[in-house]
Amino acid sequence: MKKDERRTKAQLLQELDALRGEVRRLRAERAGSPEAELRDRTLAESNPLGIFFLQRGAFSFVNARFEQSTGYRADELLGKDSLSIVHPEDRERVRREALEMLQKRRQAPYEFRAIRKDGSVRWILGTVAPAMLAGERAVYGSYMDVTEQRETLRRLRELETLEASILDALPVAVIVLRERKILFANRAVEAVFGWKPEELQGRGTRILYRSDEEYEEIGLHFYPVLERQRTHSEEYPCRHRDGHDILCFVSTSRIGTDLQDKGIVATYEDITLRKRAEEALKGSEERLRAILQGSPTPTFVIDRGHRVIGWNRALEVLTGVRSGEVVDTENHSVVLYGEKRPTVADLLVDGAVDLTAEIRKWYGTRYRRSELLEEAFEATGPFTFPGREPRWLHFTSAAVRDGRGTLVGAVETMTDVSALKRTEEELQLTVERLRKATAGIIRAIDRIVETRDPYTAGHQHQVARLASALAQEMALPADTIEAIYVAASIHDLGKITVPAEILSKPGHISDIERGIIRTHPQVGYDILKSIDFPWPIAEIVLQHHERLDGSGYPRGLRDGDIRIEARILGLSDVVESMGSHRPYRPTLGMERALAEIRKNRGTLYDPEVVDACLRLFEEGRFAFEEPPGDPDR
Repeated sequence: MKKDERRTKAQLLQELDALRGEVRRLRAERAGSPEAELRDRTLAESNPLGIFFLQRGAFSFVNARFEQSTGYRADELLGKDSLSIVHPEDRERVRREALEMLQKRRQAPYEFRAIRKDGSVRWILGTVAPAMLAGERAVYGSYMDVTEQRETLRRLRELETLEASILDALPVAVIVLRERKILFANRAVEAVFGWKPEELQGRGTRILYRSDEEYEEIGLHFYPVLERQRTHSEEYPCRHRDGHDILCFVSTSRIGTDLQDKGIVATYEDITLRKRAEEALKGSEERLRAILQGSPTPTFVIDRGHRVIGWNRALEVLTGVRSGEVVDTENHSVVLYGEKRPTVADLLVDGAVDLTAEIRKWYGTRYRRSELLEEAFEATGPFTFPGREPRWLHFTSAAVRDGRGTLVGAVETMTDVSALKRTEEELQLTVERLRKATAGIIRAIDRIVETRDPYTAGHQHQVARLASALAQEMALPADTIEAIYVAASIHDLGKITVPAEILSKPGHISDIERGIIRTHPQVGYDILKSIDFPWPIAEIVLQHHERLDGSGYPRGLRDGDIRIEARILGLSDVVESMGSHRPYRPTLGMERALAEIRKNRGTLYDPEVVDACLRLFEEGRFAFEEPPGDPDR
């Protein structure tokens, strides 16, 4: 459990203890008072957190927030077994932990899964305490939805593992070097060289080669080349751990703009068997290859005359001012702002005709109407109580009405979200770092493909630009657009197993060679399927050559069986390819490319994708980049 998560639960426990003491005090002061009970129920009804009472195990009262959190109306819950909304697998544990809390054998809140009326599952943080309602024993409970917090933490863990899993999924050995010392090696090094990654870290690269002489010769050759250009690839003889010789296709890329630190990323592909097969079948054209009181939230309540009638323990802790100093006074604003001025709760009690304008007069645009409660306003931002440390707080101010609808006061809560704010900021920084790292890895994969097929240099980048532009034009969700961009950026990864001489062969290619090239979607899928991407990248790559009429490959999918992401990627691939030069034919031009997709609209290509593409080009809102004059290429 992370530090911030522990702190949140500790605060909840502390505030819950304060609630229990306050409940006992109020029970002694107000015993037998119908007016007090009515007011307490009214306060609970206006509380922005889920509040409920149970009698004999069934709901006898729920507030509006509880209704909104569960999706059920109060009349649907009253009299219903409280465990009926708990996930079946969690019911026995919730029953046991709630009983322990009621018997004071447990202090920490308990987490469980709840099932809303619509069937969706939400994670809840709950507390219970003994209470009296209408002169009878009851259980008072709070109900906080913490699903989004759990999802944020899950997403962070997911992103933290993505970077390492990408490199470990590649079928070629990847080694990071500095001064010819191995800093990192992926899992594939064991398949290529017989060494486990941890056995290589910290050792020199000499161990991968056959002799001192060849090792020095390779260094003397590679480093001068990488001084002049970013990448370089060649075939070199290497040595397996067991002593036998292997032939590797070595692709290197310098880290940074120069070789001052001699940092290099190198990939090693064992091509020994392929070379042997090529030599044995030379000239034959054959090739083989794959969540008011008791609330843990700081809260104060004022009556119709702006007099403070409630100031909870959590607010005492937050402000450093005890309730006895504020209750029965109108000094709450002095505590909060250091001067006499209306709080939003005061403005709600005043009931101005144009309440929004009145709040804006005092608070600018900080406050907004609540999306969950009527006659309520919310704001989140940095706040400093006089003489206290600055904090990030979430304010919620809501009008309080009695059972006849008469305005009787207002409640204002302040949730300290400083820890959450710090967590969010750290998460933003982590996500950005991982996105940058992932983007760098994808660029590295792109360069690996380009070293095998120089004629399509920049092709994946151009296709990714067009595909994401099409997805935006079609108003697809942002997450889908990102998935399309990533998949397009590496859609030809499978070509690393296609012999370079086929990829760069000028003129006509044979049926056998065409068949080998057509294996690249399946090979790309096999490489990417083990990577825990947050999107179906492997499946998109696999389908990018499928067509609506079933004439595509590798599975001959038709119509609705083809993902929309793959339809967009496939069309973008065709348009970019036709508009670019290839070794076996000159560029066909954009007119021919657009004519091709227009002609086969609805037959080969998705009509909506075709229409979006035509709009972008014909309205001049998209154009491919000119090929860069990059000496590295």
